[in-house]
Amino acid sequence: MYPNKVNSMKLVVITNPYDIKFETETINRLFREGLDELHLRKPQYDKAAMKKFLNQIDQKFHHKIVLHSHYSLVNIFDIHKIHLSHDWITNFATDFYLNNVILKGKKVSKSMTIASCRSLYKPIKGIDELMLGPVFARASYTVNNQLISTAELEKGLRHSKLPITALGGVTSQTLEFFKNVGFKGIAIQSGIWKNPDPVKSFVEIKDHYIATEHKLRIAV
Repeated sequence: MYPNKVNSMKLVVITNPYDIKFETETINRLFREGLDELHLRKPQYDKAAMKKFLNQIDQKFHHKIVLHSHYSLVNIFDIHKIHLSHDWITNFATDFYLNNVILKGKKVSKSMTIASCRSLYKPIKGIDELMLGPVFARASYTVNNQLISTAELEKGLRHSKLPITALGGVTSQTLEFFKNVGFKGIAIQSGIWKNPDPVKSFVEIKDHYIATEHKLRIAV
């Protein structure tokens, strides 16, 4: 069993890939309730739709947004981080085009998603952060339904020099597990968007996280 250890984690929300009623209003409320980072993932959006969506989010929160597409918008909005697919890091030409043509030389932080701990042992050029998961099977978000073993996670997270955010299975019941194995962040998606009141669900997770952190600090 993993030992108790104090580890502050950032709270991340990934947008639903499809539109949700009052979505941008909800996102503004999530930021006001303490959301640290929003991953804006809308695969069906063209650049104009993405720009319209961003304009409906309070500009004071733009620096907390991570783009999953239409990266050139970092030159229009106060956005400093993008999330890359594996296709963007396969060769030098693609990397050069991204940095010099699309981003126009603007320095941004870059993240990507990996599915297994094996990737934690291989340096990924140009990547500053990683998302790892799914950690739990989506059908049942409990610590008894892991897709990646605790031993693998602990070893891989200790080895990695990059901050790693947990993906898949983030609920109030699994927060202590994610904290103990060494993740630097937790990413929530269906855990809030499938609920009638996403903001209420987020606040419940946040409050449980704060209580868990306080308990672990006392234990240490």
